Amino acid sequence: MKVCAIICEYNPFHFGHEYMISQLKKMGYSIVCIMSGNFTQRGIPAVVSKYSRAEMAIKGGADLVLELPFPYSSCNADLFCSAGVHIADKLGFVDTLAFGSESGDIKMLRKTAEYYLSDEYRIIQDDILSKGGTRLSSVYGSDEFGSNDILGIGYIKAVLETKSRIEPIAIKRIGLNSNDVSGEGFKSSKSIRNSINDCITNAKESVPDYVFSILNREYSVGAYSIEDKLFFTFQSILRMKKAEDISGCVELNDELANRIISSVNKSVCFKELIEDIRTKIYSESKVMRALLMASLGVIKEEISYPCYTVLLGANENGRSLLKQFKKEINIPVITKQADYTEFGSKVASEFELLKRADSIWNLSLKDTKESGAEMKKTPFIG
Repeated sequence: MKVCAIICEYNPFHFGHEYMISQLKKMGYSIVCIMSGNFTQRGIPAVVSKYSRAEMAIKGGADLVLELPFPYSSCNADLFCSAGVHIADKLGFVDTLAFGSESGDIKMLRKTAEYYLSDEYRIIQDDILSKGGTRLSSVYGSDEFGSNDILGIGYIKAVLETKSRIEPIAIKRIGLNSNDVSGEGFKSSKSIRNSINDCITNAKESVPDYVFSILNREYSVGAYSIEDKLFFTFQSILRMKKAEDISGCVELNDELANRIISSVNKSVCFKELIEDIRTKIYSESKVMRALLMASLGVIKEEISYPCYTVLLGANENGRSLLKQFKKEINIPVITKQADYTEFGSKVASEFELLKRADSIWNLSLKDTKESGAEMKKTPFIG
């Protein structure tokens, strides 16, 4: 059996995602999606629940959707990629990892990943760091790569570093790139999110009918996130902190911690807060991730690799995969979130971070939900 993993966000699922899955299906693969939870790699809240997005993926052709849990879902590219690859490898039955790519050139991406792991590059990197540069901006700052190529390089690096048997493959993107908000072809998730901000019906032509139906359902009951609602949450938490209280958090250093504390004490809206903190080194996504990690108190030493995943959705084939390869799976797959304490203290400790993040996400919803609302949800079974 051929099984391909896709590390994804589906925020929301669109025609480009459907196309990628369909191409992999034509190659004979069963599809396992390792999908971000309620916060994404840019540090922003997902537009609708992870369970609703898993439903989109299953209806779009995926066989199994597992969670890339917080905080890994909202870390920089290196950590995000290595966490996703770690889960795919620990499943034991995944032999291929596919990713969307602006270039579609797997040989070039692999060569670049190998260079970033070389001694030659480490020497250059050490010199950049000694002059005040940052590891993230230096590794992933080249204009020749699109955002999906950048993640692809990260996936390949993680595969090489861990000596995983998984083989990466690139599927060339068709249509808009991830950060594009206008143009011809398949609309990007960012473009769709921007259109939804004005009116949900704006997304109707940009996503498959089943996705629009799910989005419309969630919007009709106020179960969609409004990013700006988190401003007062972050502000109220961080105004009670000092820079030294948050400088040890993931995504932060002393300088960024000082900038954040200074800004939260004077900014009066999210836009002003982000603009005051960001610099050439600290992008908007970097700032959003830092605000999230600082607010939730995610300490650098507390994370390394995910020690569990959560079942978000499956069809008959996906359920069969979990049953057939049960003995090969080397990572806990939590089906019922309320049972997380049964998987040992390490899993319980990391899951508490996910619970805190989901509680914050519930505050971002149009109609605010109770803290434990996500704990009551069950996987989508298609």
